[in-house]
Amino acid sequence: MKTWLLFIFLFVSNHLGAQNFEYNIKIYDISFSGDSVINIVDDSTWTTFNAPQWQKDSLSFPIGYVSGSRMELSARLNFNCSINAPDSVWIRAFGDHSYNFPIRKSALISSGTLPGHYYIQYPLTKCDKKFDSLKVDFIDKLQLSWEASMDGVNWFSADTSAHRVYVTKSKPMASNTYFNYYYTVIDLSCRNAKGAGSDSAIISLCWSEFTDQITLNYKGDSLFYYKTFNTPHTSVAALLRYRNAECFSFAQLFIAMLKIQGISITNNYIELYIRPTGSFCVTGSPASMGYISTFMVKGWKFITKSDSSICPNYPYTNTCDPFTYSKTGKYVWGKEDVQDAPGLAGQCNPNPASLFQRHQVVKIGGIYYDPSYGVTYTSLSDFRTKAIDGWAVYSTTAYRMTNNVLAAEILELIKTW
Repeated sequence: MKTWLLFIFLFVSNHLGAQNFEYNIKIYDISFSGDSVINIVDDSTWTTFNAPQWQKDSLSFPIGYVSGSRMELSARLNFNCSINAPDSVWIRAFGDHSYNFPIRKSALISSGTLPGHYYIQYPLTKCDKKFDSLKVDFIDKLQLSWEASMDGVNWFSADTSAHRVYVTKSKPMASNTYFNYYYTVIDLSCRNAKGAGSDSAIISLCWSEFTDQITLNYKGDSLFYYKTFNTPHTSVAALLRYRNAECFSFAQLFIAMLKIQGISITNNYIELYIRPTGSFCVTGSPASMGYISTFMVKGWKFITKSDSSICPNYPYTNTCDPFTYSKTGKYVWGKEDVQDAPGLAGQCNPNPASLFQRHQVVKIGGIYYDPSYGVTYTSLSDFRTKAIDGWAVYSTTAYRMTNNVLAAEILELIKTW
């Protein structure tokens, strides 16, 4: 970052004659605080961006506030003066969009190191302007232009600082083990919902982040739905740190984008599972293992009914011994009656994993939102029609499959997240 130096020659006359003052001023660091500040959490380290949030040529952390509030900041400035340093200096700052910080007179404090080196403490001060009430905002680069004066009348440009600012409509829901104020959560929420003033508008605009199947973090990095088929990550925190996660994480990410705006919706987290109808069979596994019923999400290509006589209702068989999900981005089979084919694209992945015991979606106002795929469903039967190619039951060594979408019923477990 370019270092802004101010060299000013001030001539002051007194009974001893003329004296020359040569000095320079620059911002050292800035700390934002206040009752409505939002303590944003780093995606990777899961730690809070504590004050100071800005430091010259060193760091620039994001700033979060609730609408209707004022920013509050304090700043430290370095002041170097070769001779005859003044006792105090007046400081103020002008910001983009009229976010200005008023004049404060501050005494020079010796740094205690080199002669002529001082620092100035601009005290904790509220911004002149409030954020608009009940409205989401996002300022990618709020520039503050700092000015100094030796007499409170004549002002000189001193330095600049720039800050990324997020404004939520209401106070975020309380953080807990599962929900926190992660950088990407507030970024996606405020960036997409900028200008929105109603809950319905915020929900719609936040949902738009998922509909193109390209969900990115605050840096523009891809957040993958099953980049590897064996991903173990099932939380927002894990999704943001590792950028490769299951449906749990994407459903929670969408809800988190609403919770950080203060939107509370009960019975919003839906776990889908299936129950086979009619008769079915599973062979080749101990009786104690039983069977596990599985969704076959589009797309699958059903080729050969090699086990139709053994298991008429599940006539297709894919084998694997021992069964493990691929560490890459595809399934690896022994016998393969059914082939994985392009189907529903997931977030940042055109062909994600598509065999699941369960699936997590979000339900708001009777609509099923599926952030993993960026699509919505009006009912469970709508989900069956649009998303499912068939069903499977499996043991540790084999999948028995059917393309009869009526061979199982879909059930839902309703929770609040």
